[in-house]
Amino acid sequence: MQTQRALCEQEYVRTIRLMSEKVTTRMWIASPFIGDLYSVRRILGTHWEGAPGVNVKLLTEKTFINRLNYETILEFRKCGAVKHLSGLHAKIFIFDDVVILGSANLTKTAFAKRHEAGMLLVGTYATEVLKIYEDWWSTIAEDVEIDETIAARKPDRREAEEIQGELLSNLWDLPPAPAPHSKANQAFSDYQKFIHYYQELAAIYETLMKSRIWPQSPLFFEIDGLLNYLFHDNKNKPSRKYVHESPRKLNDSQRRIEILKYVGKFKKYIKETNEIANPRDRSSALIRELLDPNKIDKLAYEDVLRVVDQLNSLSSVKIARARFLNRNNNSVEIIKKSWKNLLHGSGKIQERMLECKNSLYSFGNSSIQELIGWYEPNLYPLRNRNANAGLRFFGYDVNVY
Repeated sequence: MQTQRALCEQEYVRTIRLMSEKVTTRMWIASPFIGDLYSVRRILGTHWEGAPGVNVKLLTEKTFINRLNYETILEFRKCGAVKHLSGLHAKIFIFDDVVILGSANLTKTAFAKRHEAGMLLVGTYATEVLKIYEDWWSTIAEDVEIDETIAARKPDRREAEEIQGELLSNLWDLPPAPAPHSKANQAFSDYQKFIHYYQELAAIYETLMKSRIWPQSPLFFEIDGLLNYLFHDNKNKPSRKYVHESPRKLNDSQRRIEILKYVGKFKKYIKETNEIANPRDRSSALIRELLDPNKIDKLAYEDVLRVVDQLNSLSSVKIARARFLNRNNNSVEIIKKSWKNLLHGSGKIQERMLECKNSLYSFGNSSIQELIGWYEPNLYPLRNRNANAGLRFFGYDVNVY
């Protein structure tokens, strides 16, 4: 049977999601630009991640690797293989023996903010595209080295099309986020969404700023400074009430106006307080030194104290700090083992966060997400009550701990 059918607008992405959730043998994708993992999961679902018998391949363009989302590339590598094809411009989605050939990259911008069109192909039409993909993959595509991806990525991990799309309005919605499918997703159910929104805020912030306040500091640390200012240092503490209240209702234009307004206030505050260097850099350097993979096995109780002193979540809740540091609750060996797996383990980050939470007494969600933010500030934001309330103040719907 030969079939071809045109797809566009909402039907385009809905068809891809439907095909992805039913895939049994292969999911092969060619896309020059790749979005963040949260958006990719809204487009593709999560069935393909670890589904038995599904052959996963991603063909992309190494030229744009500094704007490929590291976390998404890593997930594809865990589930299958990633290769580079110089000059790739085709956008191909293959599910089993069905091909969707069109104009849309694997990004939120393409499927929610642009007028894209594609063709669904079955039979001979699909077989011809399959042969082209196989030929490209086996004869001229090159492996993407993961170390190269890490070295070349940008702190905000947002690829070029997503940044360009900031100025575009939403035309239609992506499919809903997949339902939680593991205990880790239930414990940290909105973590990917939180990172997605944090990256979006960081990208808008960087676009609006004529110059960074602390250009040598990771961008996420500067965003944390802004969110801390909204919660603690601004005389009106405008974000604090959003610990309890629902997120504000802001459209894209209103959000940019609010961010611009408070970026100006924040910049003025930092100038008045004469904070030449970002104090977060010192804490991060200390934690990275103490918890280096070659040193963490030698961690002593005094070193644990020095790490804990950098965690806002434990510093602000004295009883939680005392309970965590009580050696009857957590031995140094258990702490070392848990932190080593959290920061240097090979499993999915949400699974490692859950294991850490289950292993350590009184080391909760905020402490866990702060620690990974201190250790990998270009990959993970510092997440605590200040950050959650700040995002909600800017209209992002995230949970508050």
